[in-house]
Amino acid sequence: MAQDDINHLPVEVSSRLIALLEAAAKPITLYVDATVYKAEFTDGQRLIVNYNPASGVIWLAGKSVAAEYTRSGDHWLSRQDGSELFATLSQLIAELSYAGGAEHSGTVTFVKQQAPEPMQQQAGNAVSGKTAFSWLYLLLLVPIVFFSFRHFSAPEPPLVDEEPPKAVVQQQVAQPAVQTRCEQRPPMNGANGAFTSQASTSAGLADISIVNDHNHDMVVFFTKPGSAVPLQSIYVRSLHHATLPVAAGDYELMFSVGSVWCDLRTGFKGGQISKLNGSFPLKADQPVTFSLQSTGSKPVEFRVFMRTEDVAQPPMKIAIGGVMELPQAADGHYYMQGSVNGNPITFLVDTGASITTLKRDVAFAGGIRDCQPARLNTANGMVDVCVGTLSEIRLGAYVVNNAVVAANPNTEVNLLGMNVLSQFRISTENGVMRLSTQ
Repeated sequence: MAQDDINHLPVEVSSRLIALLEAAAKPITLYVDATVYKAEFTDGQRLIVNYNPASGVIWLAGKSVAAEYTRSGDHWLSRQDGSELFATLSQLIAELSYAGGAEHSGTVTFVKQQAPEPMQQQAGNAVSGKTAFSWLYLLLLVPIVFFSFRHFSAPEPPLVDEEPPKAVVQQQVAQPAVQTRCEQRPPMNGANGAFTSQASTSAGLADISIVNDHNHDMVVFFTKPGSAVPLQSIYVRSLHHATLPVAAGDYELMFSVGSVWCDLRTGFKGGQISKLNGSFPLKADQPVTFSLQSTGSKPVEFRVFMRTEDVAQPPMKIAIGGVMELPQAADGHYYMQGSVNGNPITFLVDTGASITTLKRDVAFAGGIRDCQPARLNTANGMVDVCVGTLSEIRLGAYVVNNAVVAANPNTEVNLLGMNVLSQFRISTENGVMRLSTQ
């Protein structure tokens, strides 16, 4: 890392960014504020490049792009999809400069911004700062805890988590362009907007509850992973709760707080928008509650807890000849009761998983042996696990010896993968999965 990279955008990034902007087809104003570069196009569209020297992460936001990049050798690669920073910048600048209006010769006007106040370490490992813009370029570390609960009645206080909370970056992102006309006053609590059709989805709907124990009103946006474009939003007043149905799938969350209301697509006019770094799945017929809790008096000082309600798992039946019959659960999956070295557990049968994957505590309580570090490609991306051997997995009347399993610290379910399932004959008919050795 060059010495100037400590308080500025890395040299190779800033020089390449400026070259791409100078090659654009429209005049551009480039605001430079230490590690933050904001390019403003003549039609009002913006592109933000924000560098965090402490973590070595570059955040890029513009149009539908919102992604993080880390250095890998001579390249900056996206944490979301592995795309290369300069290739994405080139495409994004081309789209922004050619979008609407006639083409002009490209010129870049540089505007040096006043240096921001010194960064200060806040409670909960949060970092905050101030700039002259209404957009804040902050990195806040906030904990997010995933765990199941059976009975939750909002707005009761959130349950105390039994495990240490997992730190997740709450990244300040570029605010969506404010529309020409904003509403005069905020809507009723629970008002929500959908900006994409859910009528044709075959994945079903998940029931979402938002409990706002933060000391500020909030708009919660559901976005596609790696995107800052809202698909759905809901307005929740301080110390209130609200619910809405969301199409099943993978999402990320953004939050808008402020004092001047605009609309459900933009949030608060000139307000602060934060983004939770990390996607999560929403499953049909599996209620989920997000609790927003204040960690300070400032609008961006809050943390997020996510809770999923357990899905009723129909019991497995043992038919004549030892055939195991698994009725389909309400969430569309098949569950099997079994044990690991005598410890009873429930498996989710996953014919798309190549290896059986257990919760880390379950694997070690079951006596996993020779567990070696590895990286596993899951539905939520690459995760760090360890792979070892269990002396016994019992499924109904059958015992699988010396089964290879992965211990995953980030999973909430125990997946029965094909390395074990391949020992059985599997058939599915009328909502019942049957496993046998015949």
